[in-house]
Amino acid sequence: MKSERTFTTGECERWALDHPVYGLIEVYVGTPEQLRHVDAGFPQQSSQGSGRKQKQHTADEPERGGSFTASSTKRLPATFSQYRALRKRELLVMQQRVVIARRRSLESVKIVLKKDPEPLEESRYDFALAVSAPYLQIISGGVNAWIREMWVKVQGTVIQIDAPRGSKAEKRQRAMEDSPYKRWLYPLAAGMGKGGWAFFCIVLLPFLGKVMQPVTDWLAQFIPDWHINIPWPDIKLPQIFFPEIHLPSIPWPDWSAPGWLIFLLDYTKVWMPIVVGLWLGIVAVRNAHRSRQETLREERQRLVSAFAARLEQLEGNGRGSADAGGEGVALKKRKE
Repeated sequence: MKSERTFTTGECERWALDHPVYGLIEVYVGTPEQLRHVDAGFPQQSSQGSGRKQKQHTADEPERGGSFTASSTKRLPATFSQYRALRKRELLVMQQRVVIARRRSLESVKIVLKKDPEPLEESRYDFALAVSAPYLQIISGGVNAWIREMWVKVQGTVIQIDAPRGSKAEKRQRAMEDSPYKRWLYPLAAGMGKGGWAFFCIVLLPFLGKVMQPVTDWLAQFIPDWHINIPWPDIKLPQIFFPEIHLPSIPWPDWSAPGWLIFLLDYTKVWMPIVVGLWLGIVAVRNAHRSRQETLREERQRLVSAFAARLEQLEGNGRGSADAGGEGVALKKRKE
């Protein structure tokens, strides 16, 4: 089992893992033009973002009628231009040189792996969504603008694919390898980020509302007061008399919950995203540990096999030299 760290031509990222059971697994990340150099059947048109087909433009033909032209893009901030360029990238997955998935975006997903992969139709975006192992798990970073991690899970074994050189994911992996502190901090922060939006909406938005209330009250005095009366018809619905059922009373014990438990039950929407984020971070740390153990085990097996083959080769050469020496002595005796 060997994970490769290489780039393809241009800016197209290539993630690759040579799995002993499912063969060579390759994931390419790039623009549709770049991916067509790898897969000739990649769709010619993309409907990313708007859900409609977009017109393809050549390098010599500028885009017309769009909100962003080549000249206007130069005036944009560098970070925004980089973000727009990253959002144009799409995904191609190949197993044993067979295309098994094409995606318009870099969203997190789990893709089914088979020992005999079925080729995907040309000019078509599609993939088989996995609900259980074996699968290839792709985890996006930021706002689905780059790939943060890739994992191959097969019946209890988890292998992490090394990121290509020079990519943002490769810098993140190296930082985690060099620092035990970051090895725990990055997965936990990524897990917390999944519940960060809920925490922001529940905790920070009410606080911002309190801060902005004087401004909204001042602006409200300039808004005219509208009174609209709509004569809705008065409709009287029939009343249904349900029978009264008297259940027996159960003498439950007199018990009052502690204050901290009542507080947690009242604010489950606040602490639940945090707990879920911590759990996801711990799972990511555990998977990384299992991946390192599996990689070390495969490396030891490879070294043992190489050493045994070399030892067998040396023994064969020694036997050959001994046989040649014996024949030389016998020939000398016959001549004497």
